[in-house]
Amino acid sequence: MAFVAVIAIAFASSDITSGAFGGISGSQTIAVVGEENVTTSEFRREINGAYSTVRQSNPNLSLPAFLTEDTVDQIFNRLANGYVISEYAKLNGIGAGKRIIDSEIANSPAFTNVAGEFDEESFRAQLQAQGFAEKDFRGLVARSLYAEQLLTPVTYGLDVPSGLVETYAQITLQSRRGRIAAVPSTLFIDDKNVSDKALQDFYAEKAADFTIPEQRSIQYAVFNRNQIVDQVKVTETDLKAAYETRREEFQAKETRTVKQVILPTEDGAKALVATINGGKSIDSAAIDIGLAASDIGPVTKGEYSSLASNAVADAVFTTQQGKFANLAQSSLGWHVVQVTAVTKVAARTLDDVRSELQAGVREEKTRQALSDFTVSLEERLEDGISLATIAKDEKLELKKTPLITAGGLAPKDREFQAEPAVRLVLQEAFQLEEGSNGRLKETTPGVEYVLYDVPQIAAAAPPPFTDNKPAILRAYRFSKASDEAEKLARKLADQTTSAETLAKAAADSGYNLPAIENVGANREQLANSQQRVPPPLALMFSMKEGTAKVLEGPADQVWYVVYLEKIDQGDLSKRPDVLAAAERDIQAAYGGELQQQFISAMRNAVTVERKETIIKSVIEDLTGTNASGG
Repeated sequence: MAFVAVIAIAFASSDITSGAFGGISGSQTIAVVGEENVTTSEFRREINGAYSTVRQSNPNLSLPAFLTEDTVDQIFNRLANGYVISEYAKLNGIGAGKRIIDSEIANSPAFTNVAGEFDEESFRAQLQAQGFAEKDFRGLVARSLYAEQLLTPVTYGLDVPSGLVETYAQITLQSRRGRIAAVPSTLFIDDKNVSDKALQDFYAEKAADFTIPEQRSIQYAVFNRNQIVDQVKVTETDLKAAYETRREEFQAKETRTVKQVILPTEDGAKALVATINGGKSIDSAAIDIGLAASDIGPVTKGEYSSLASNAVADAVFTTQQGKFANLAQSSLGWHVVQVTAVTKVAARTLDDVRSELQAGVREEKTRQALSDFTVSLEERLEDGISLATIAKDEKLELKKTPLITAGGLAPKDREFQAEPAVRLVLQEAFQLEEGSNGRLKETTPGVEYVLYDVPQIAAAAPPPFTDNKPAILRAYRFSKASDEAEKLARKLADQTTSAETLAKAAADSGYNLPAIENVGANREQLANSQQRVPPPLALMFSMKEGTAKVLEGPADQVWYVVYLEKIDQGDLSKRPDVLAAAERDIQAAYGGELQQQFISAMRNAVTVERKETIIKSVIEDLTGTNASGG
């Protein structure tokens, strides 16, 4: 595993609802692997990362619907496997010491400044923002290093059978065409009255579909440097101190701009001077001997001395503008130098540079005051002083959002628009445990900050029946209509043996069905497409030629009858690039399978004790199905 990827996964996994866990603290143990404890906070982070990934392709998926028993097991195993690898490595004398962990962190682009150097302040700020204790983060890095040492050799020199590669490549070139008939549920909507009992039973059965993700109210106060600037005063003493610090900069000085050619011997330098005295310019004379005159400056004598030598600088800075300096030598050779410009700058007094110094001093004092202020705020927050008290003391406007989801939406206030400052703290706010101290976040570097806390948390749960009755009734009617649409779709599929029979069955159905679509594609196009492949088209690539299948559409809206008319295998002999790509893909798949088998073997050598009660409580709190959450 690449370390940068580990960091990205760890940080990205905090961007979706995390849950407050009620009475479950982040320090509780969901499993003991060897001698290491796996905590609820790590488990939550893994769940958030997995949920975030799935929601990119299915944004309407609720957390309760996502957290099936199989999904929970997969997430747990992925987390536990990191510890299994680590413990197995230790048992077999493989190390990941502090020095190499420090090196990995220091060399990570995630924690470097604009100069490409490790920035400890950025490192600690990112850990704090994402809720990572440094010890936990170092553990994550160590586990990634153990995994790299153990799993990389497993796939070294891996070879795969050529026959398998060719078969896979051939499949990649397949083209398929067929027909898709849609049976909309709206054709079967029944508007008759439905009893509350039937709706309540339906609501109880489909509760996960109606569940609103966890919501939080965020209380916050924004402040910026302008509030600090007004309080900063620049005194005469400040200006005198700044002037003394920069006194050398304000002294009288002379700068020169020169053209120079450096030759290895004195005789060569004299010959070049003779050519120049004969009427040629220094540029032309240098070109004649295969060299080029370089332009330097404007530079002071000290600056030029560091580029050449004291002797060359003495010669140049005693020469008039337009003239050539006496030949002098540096470690680079003999210098032929023409002084092209001389600029003299008079000394500047404090009064001359007062405005310049005042701006600089004000900026420095503002930065320091801002730093002192933010440190003071963080200390007060850590001491448990409430956000309301701090806002009152500092005369900051305190605001509060309604209950909102991790995406910034307010289910009970559709008109609500979260301020930019709120959106910037959403990730962190949904990581805080209930009752946590307030936090400070820099929203615009060096300019704007926000203080925030989470005064109210509403667990994920479906809304009350009476508040949601219209939506329940609509879903109920579509569910019943979908059942009827499925019956018709299956009837059409049973009657379909060709494109013609599908068309006849649709026409004879007695319903005004949408026109049948004639579709076609090849696997390569679909693989390279940036768009999501429509499910009916994807289904065609798992069917036998001349068959029909039924596919359910999203949200009880439609059923599809998919008929695969023709498969074209394509000509692999003309596509060596496809063959090469197939080999790479299969090697990757082989490698992943071998690594998984090795991890399974490691689990047989390392004790994994799973705390089912704690895991169940975490899931119940996240999904709002525990006793306290309803």
